[in-house]
Amino acid sequence: MQPPPKVNHYEFPPELFVPKGVITLSPKALAVARQFVVDLGKYDPKARWIAGFQWCRARSMRWTANSETFDEGPGIDLAGFRYGELPTDTVEIIDGVPVLFLIPPDLVSAAKTKTMVETRTTSGRASFALE
Repeated sequence: MQPPPKVNHYEFPPELFVPKGVITLSPKALAVARQFVVDLGKYDPKARWIAGFQWCRARSMRWTANSETFDEGPGIDLAGFRYGELPTDTVEIIDGVPVLFLIPPDLVSAAKTKTMVETRTTSGRASFALE
C-alpha cells in the first residue's frame, strides 16, 4: 500500500514549509496560536484546525468596510488551515497546539534565535516576528 499523497491545496512552494523543530514559539506567540485555533473551532467546529505562521509580502487591513485602510507592509501573520489542506508532515504539535510555519528560507536562516514572538502592526493588530 502506498502512502497517501502529500496534499498542498494552496500550492505553496515546498521551500516555504519550515521543517519541524527549527522554530520555537515564545509563550505569548503560543498563547495567541492556541486561542486562534479555539476561535477557528467556533467558526467550523467539525474541522481540525492548524495555526499557520505565514510570511506575507504585503498586508493591508481595515477595521470596517467604511474605515481607513492601513498599509502594514510585509510580515508574519496567523492563517488558519484545516487538516487535509496541507501536507500533514509539515504540522508540528507544540504544547498541544497544531502549528506550521510558511516562511522563506532566507528569513529563517537570518533569524538568530529562531523564536517566533508577537509584535503589533501599525493598525495595532497582532503580528509576529522571527528573532
